[in-house]
Amino acid sequence: MVESKIFRMSRSISSAYSPTTSCYLKRACLKSVLLIVGGILFATSVAFGSERSNSSAAASGFDGPAELPRAYVKSSLLDTPSPGRTRVVKRGGDLQGAIEQAACGDTIQLEAAVTFAGKFVFPYKKCDDSHWITIRTSAPDSALPTEGARLTPCYAGVASLPGRPDFHCALVKNVLAKLQFDGRGRVGPIVFAPGANHFRFIGL
Repeated sequence: MVESKIFRMSRSISSAYSPTTSCYLKRACLKSVLLIVGGILFATSVAFGSERSNSSAAASGFDGPAELPRAYVKSSLLDTPSPGRTRVVKRGGDLQGAIEQAACGDTIQLEAAVTFAGKFVFPYKKCDDSHWITIRTSAPDSALPTEGARLTPCYAGVASLPGRPDFHCALVKNVLAKLQFDGRGRVGPIVFAPGANHFRFIGL
């Protein structure tokens, strides 16, 4: 009886340390080692990347947070003068040609309540703060909101929108000119060429 118990115990011990179990333990140890090595490599790469990022930020003079504005542009009508000639573009007229021919300080006046379809490219011109190019509706300033006031759909001839409250328009009249993309190319209707500047839009 004692011998049979000893035999069963020795058999169970030998089965616990069989080649299959040993192989399983080796695989588990190998996985643990690989996980540890992988963790060390990941931590090293993160630390190196962080150090590299910090050194780049220090070299550029920026540490990440938003900086204060570099320039301030005065956008009032008084500060964006167009003292040159006025170029009138009526329905069916060549707006792109007028844009290209406009000199600094000119005004391009588009017929009110008219849609100009196309892709209009505004080129670079050597304009300055005293000679803006203004593109505007032909409607007089008196027909538009006062400077600083919000433009409402009333000025486009729309008194209300479906499911929205009435706009309580004092006058419902379309006094705006409309630029509409005709689908040529991937962007439009307004495209600024590299370096284009000093263009102002009113009543579009």
